[in-house]
Parts: sequence; C-alpha cells; structure tokens
Amino acid sequence: MAPVHARLIAFAMLSAVAVPAGLRAQEASPQMIACHKEATQRYIEDFRQVGLPQNRFDGFPVVVTTFQNDSMRFEEYFAECMRRRDPEKTR
Repeated sequence: MAPVHARLIAFAMLSAVAVPAGLRAQEASPQMIACHKEATQRYIEDFRQVGLPQNRFDGFPVVVTTFQNDSMRFEEYFAECMRRRDPEKTR
C-alpha cells in the first residue's frame, strides 16, 4: 500500500506544479518563448564533465558520470536574449 500512496502524493505534487506552469506559458509572449528556448539551449551546451566516469555498482556494468553547470547562467542567458530582442524595455 505504501508504494501506491507514494505515487499518489507524487502525482498530486506534479499536478500542482504543472498547472501554474501551463498558465504562465499561455501568458508568455512569442519573444519570451524564443528567449527561453535560446537560454535553455545555451545552458545545456555549458554542461561540463566533472571528474572521470566511475563504476559504482558491484557486478553491474553501470557507469556514473557527473556533469556540472552554474544554475544562474540560465537567467543571464534569458535576460541577455530579452535585451537583444527588445532594447526599449531594458532602458
């Protein structure tokens, strides 16, 4: 019964997060959507491998590789894109 209960809680939490995100997407301008896509792509490209891949599980061929990125970069990329696309609003 505990796994079912945990799934219901997880579903409820995801639903609560998804609804406001959907409402925000409806309010977003085409410019904001384009900048969000650009910032996301640049953020993904900035990920770098940290350390060497490691085998973590005894007897299993699983390789764990750690990547890192600076979470504040996304906001910087988004703001930079918005300034480029609408210089009037940034003054």
